[in-house]
Amino acid sequence: MKERRYKEDWQLRTEMDAKGREKQVPVYVGPRFRADRAPRALRRERVLRLVSGMVCAALLLLYLQLGTGSTRVIYVLPIALCALIPAAYWIIGAVSCLRCPPEGMTSVQKENGPGRVLRASAAVWIILAAALLGDLIYCSSQSAFAAEWPGLALLICAFTAALAQFARARDSYRHIVMTDPGQPRPPKPSRKPKK
Repeated sequence: MKERRYKEDWQLRTEMDAKGREKQVPVYVGPRFRADRAPRALRRERVLRLVSGMVCAALLLLYLQLGTGSTRVIYVLPIALCALIPAAYWIIGAVSCLRCPPEGMTSVQKENGPGRVLRASAAVWIILAAALLGDLIYCSSQSAFAAEWPGLALLICAFTAALAQFARARDSYRHIVMTDPGQPRPPKPSRKPKK
C-alpha cells in the first residue's frame, strides 16, 4: 500500500527491445535522496545498524531463554515477545539500507531503509521499557532481585541498545538530503464538484 503513495514518482516509457518489439519500462522520475555523510562513514553506519539490530534481538532471545521467574509472568513475557517483531523489522530495514544504490535512494527506499530502522528501533525501546517496568514490578513484589539480576541485566542492555540506535537513526535520518527533486508532479484534481 505504501508504494501506491509514490506512484507519481514512476512513469512508463516505451522502449524497443533487442527483437524490435515495443516494451513498456517503468522509469523512476521522482526525487532522489542521499545521506549527507562521507561514503566510508555511511557504510560503517549502515553496518552498525544491522549489527545493533541483531545484538538487540539476540539479547531478547537470550532473555527469553533464561527461564527466570519474570519470563513466565503475564505482564513481562508477552511484552518481551512483542519486541521481537519490530526488532525483525529493524534488521530488515538495516539490510535495505545496505542495498541502497550509491547514486541515491528513491522515496520508497528512503522509507523502507532508514525510515524503517528509525520507527522499528523506537518501537523496540518503547516496548522494552514496558517489559523492563514489568520485570521491576515482579522483582520488587517477589523480593527476587538476586535470582532475577541476569534477566534484568539483559533487558537493560537490550533497552540501552535500542535507545542508542534510535538516537543514531534519528540523527542519520535528519542528514538525508534531497539530491534531485525529480520531475514536477501534476497538481491533484480538486474534489469539489463544479457547478
